[in-house]
Amino acid sequence: MPQAGALLAAATLAGYHHLITADGTGMGAALAAGPMLAVGLGLGMIGAPLADLTLGKVPHQHAGSASGLFNTGTQLGIALGTALTALVLFTTSAPTPAARPWPPPSRTSSGTSSARSSRCGR
Repeated sequence: MPQAGALLAAATLAGYHHLITADGTGMGAALAAGPMLAVGLGLGMIGAPLADLTLGKVPHQHAGSASGLFNTGTQLGIALGTALTALVLFTTSAPTPAARPWPPPSRTSSGTSSARSSRCGR
């Protein structure tokens, strides 16, 4: 069963990658929901067997600390994975350096940027 979950998650992520590269920022939440539900189902099929495999041989007197260590490692992996995924997503989908003014336009006393004020004729 865990192998099927891993295959489902991997296949869905590959399909999701195809959707992202094909639709880019035009992909709506409804289109993204289906693949993400399938990834969650696949990863859910892995979670319980992985915990059983990891904690199955731990002596009874160490079960609490082993479970805490396992859960801490799981949460740390989720947090780092989310942070790295966001880092990759936002660095690869950011506008090109030519599209971003650097240094940023200075603010005028009215609070608007000087580039906007000059474009609007103010």
